[in-house]
Amino acid sequence: MRIETKTACIHLAILMRLFFLPDNQFLHAQHYSPIQEEALQALSQYVGYPSLSGAELEAGRFFAGLCAEKGLHITQLGAENGQINFVASLYPLHIQKPNVVFLNHIDVVDADTLESHWAHAPFGGVIDEEQIWGRGAFDNKGVAIMQLFAIASFVARARTEELPYNVSLLAVSCEETQCAGGTRYVVEHFLDTLQVAVVFGEGPPSLEGIVPSQPEQLLFAIALAHKRACWIKLHAEVPSLAHGSVTPLQYSNKEMIQAVNRLVTWKPRMQFNRINRQMLKDLGRMEGGVAGFFLRHPRLTKPLLVPALRKEPALSALFTDNITLTGMYAGGHSINSIPQECTAYLDCRLLPESDQAQFLKRLKKRLRSDVVEVELVLEMPEGQPSPQESPFYEAMHASISSYYPEAEVIPVLLPNFTDDGWFRAAGVPCYSAIPVKLSRAILEGVHGADEHIPVQALLEGIDVYTDLIDRVMQIHQGGEE
Repeated sequence: MRIETKTACIHLAILMRLFFLPDNQFLHAQHYSPIQEEALQALSQYVGYPSLSGAELEAGRFFAGLCAEKGLHITQLGAENGQINFVASLYPLHIQKPNVVFLNHIDVVDADTLESHWAHAPFGGVIDEEQIWGRGAFDNKGVAIMQLFAIASFVARARTEELPYNVSLLAVSCEETQCAGGTRYVVEHFLDTLQVAVVFGEGPPSLEGIVPSQPEQLLFAIALAHKRACWIKLHAEVPSLAHGSVTPLQYSNKEMIQAVNRLVTWKPRMQFNRINRQMLKDLGRMEGGVAGFFLRHPRLTKPLLVPALRKEPALSALFTDNITLTGMYAGGHSINSIPQECTAYLDCRLLPESDQAQFLKRLKKRLRSDVVEVELVLEMPEGQPSPQESPFYEAMHASISSYYPEAEVIPVLLPNFTDDGWFRAAGVPCYSAIPVKLSRAILEGVHGADEHIPVQALLEGIDVYTDLIDRVMQIHQGGEE
């Protein structure tokens, strides 16, 4: 369908949803502004497209049409399932203006296996009791709507004023499965076209309960770096007796279990870098007292600090190259038959400064097996941490602090890989955070049944992103404000 026709259909559909949605009638009682109601209904309808990784085409067309309707210039960077990527920008990309990019992804994880557990249909987009329900309501369609409505508020200004930066929304495929057609494809083929000055991408929202002495303290984390995935397949094939009544001295399952046990009981070396050391100092400043002193002086207190960190997996992961056994498989289904081969899978995550070749060398040595073969299944690109001493970081920090004055804002290292990693590997500074306040219960529902986002969080996100763009426009090219 041509984009003009699609846009007209979208406009009609939005109007119909505004007036003919029994499940969403509570909106009118809340007295939201027309723009706010439009944002809520846009997310409701966007959630209605079941855009699983590799099947994002219809959702991508809808969202591109919605961006065009808001007055943004659309540039397709792929237009098929698994590769439906587009840019929606204040100015056309061909004028090559330095570009501030807000990154989001169209695809979502599956909901089929959990559908019976959902209180609302996973792709219904129901707005009920001040929540928007459905797969992708937060991850990541809700964030995309926040970014869109923030950028769109500058369209009129861009038409009458020569702003120092272009501002673009970049919507991509395949983030959840990291297939080759998403951000990786965009960076490899269109980086020069984009003229990226900075990327604001997916990261953590607000966090609570992080500071033991102040469990109510609201904390926002802006990620400067991430750990990269190194996925490994282990395979053992050992010819042996096949009947389970006699235990061979050596057989595949035994070899694999012994080798894997040596890995999962391994305590990798704790590594302190600039970012995780600064994170400890920030947490120590908030904690105060003796515990705060230990955190603020990691070089001095390392012998006592390391054992404490190892007891907290979420913290330990920020200081180590960690290994997680995620699957073991052996052929055959008969309980009295000995499989001749066995396979295991490891999800390994490496710190930014870690050398992958050296890590694999240590892993093979730790296996201590001539039978178990090691195969690298997936690796991620290396990338340098983004600088904290940046006007773009300061702008995001200031926007969050302005909207949530009670919150602390600190730089962190993410234990997981996001699409920002492809840009960092290309030398582009990236600052990863979702500047909204969410409860722990909502975060635990992401990728699970009844994923949802509060209406208030969606509207707050639009406001914070709008403030961020306004602050960015005060940054002179060259980095001085």
